[in-house]
Parts: sequence; C-alpha cells; structure tokens
Amino acid sequence: MKRTFDDPLVIGIGMAVTLLLLFAGLAYRNTRQLNEDARWVADTQEVLNLTSKVMLALADADTGQGGFLVTGKDEFLQPYDAALVRLNGLISKLKDRTKDNSGQQARITKLQEMTGVQMSLMNEVIDLRHKDEKAAQAFVLTGKLKTQMDAIRQAVADIVKAEDDLLLKRESEEGATYRLAVTTGLVTAFVGLIAIGAFIWLLRRSLAARQKTAGLLYEQREWFRLTLASLGDGVIATDSAGRVTFLNAVAQSLTGWSEENARGMPM
Repeated sequence: MKRTFDDPLVIGIGMAVTLLLLFAGLAYRNTRQLNEDARWVADTQEVLNLTSKVMLALADADTGQGGFLVTGKDEFLQPYDAALVRLNGLISKLKDRTKDNSGQQARITKLQEMTGVQMSLMNEVIDLRHKDEKAAQAFVLTGKLKTQMDAIRQAVADIVKAEDDLLLKRESEEGATYRLAVTTGLVTAFVGLIAIGAFIWLLRRSLAARQKTAGLLYEQREWFRLTLASLGDGVIATDSAGRVTFLNAVAQSLTGWSEENARGMPM
C-alpha cells in the first residue's frame, strides 16, 4: 500500500524538479545571451565613436594647416601636430575593434591609406608655406586637399553605414533575447506555482490515503483482537522475534501473567 500512495507523489516531485531545472537552464542561457548581445551593441557604438574621433582629428589637422597657411606662424600648427599623434592611435583602435569583421577591416585599411595621403598633402602645403606663401596657396587651389578629404568622408560614411546596419541587427537580436528572457521567467514562475500546487495536492492526497489505510488497519487489528480475546482457548501472539504482544483472558488465566506484564517478554 505504501508504494501505491508514495509513487504518484515522488513522480510529481521529480517532474516538477525536472521542469524547474530546465527553465533555470534556459534562464541562465538567456542571461548569457543578453550579456553577449549587450557587449556587441557596445562594441558597435565604440566603433562609431572612434570613427567620429578620426574625423575630428582630421578636422583639427585641417584647421591647424589652414591657420598656418594664412598666418605663417608656427603656433597655429599645434592642432595639426596633435592630430598627427591621435590619428594613428585611433585607426589602430578601429582595426582592433573590428578584427572579427573582414569587410570593416578592408574599409579601415583603405581609410588609413587615404588619411596618410591627406596628411602628406597637408605637410607639403606646410613645407611650401615655409618657403613661399604664394606657392602654398597655389597648391591649395589645385583642389587636391579637398578632393582627398571628400574621398575620406565617403570612406568614413561607408564604415559608419556598415556599423549602423550591424547596430540595428544587434539591437534587434538583443530585444528578441530580452523578450525571450521575460517570457521564460514568466513561464518559470507559472510552472513553479503549478508545481507547488500539484505538490500540495499530491501530499494531501497521500496523507489522506495514509490516514484511511491507518484507520482500516486499526479497525482490522481491533477486530482480530476482539476475536482472539473472545475465544475459549488460550491465545498468545508474538512478534517476529518471539516476544509476546498479546494474551487473551484464557491465556492470562492459564499462565498467571497479565497482558501488561507479559508484553515484550520472550515466549
């Protein structure tokens, strides 16, 4: 009888624990995926930020070169010199941030070459200005600097567009993972409540069955006891170890032992 009543309870607990472990695993996976998606989004935003800094450095270089071209004073070259130092570091960081993206690597390599050409052209203007102001102005009027700068802007725009597309994709994936995580959490909570309810129901059912069985056993025991007590012959009952558990009235009269004193004694 014990197994009949305990098995459904054990099975129910096992199923509930299995489901909860499954959903816990899904929650862990979703959390890791959220962190990964957030990292990729942050990485894309960092690439966009670095690209903006490259353009700012080029603008500073152009400002410094233009100021020196007009005034001929070396102090106006400070923005140009500072931009030269920053550019190499910024482009190196861009390459490092996009090392998993071959398309962006190719675009950034092209940008690096183009900025090198632009800085060479600016340096040529500066050298000419040191020697001959009119020669420097004539070189600027050829439009080489402007043409190269326009090409650089287009190259940067291509890099930004590729990163914007990646950003949209990664934000979409992050949103999908977030929705999945919320849904999994809600389902887990719902299943948990159902599991608790089912456990309580099975436990109450098992306890009720045990109480019913105990009642039936008690009734049967009392019925046998009354039957044995009413027999005209002497009856002594023992447990499996041979110790007395019961004496009816006739046995007590024949042995001289009361049931209370005899109970637990060896036969």
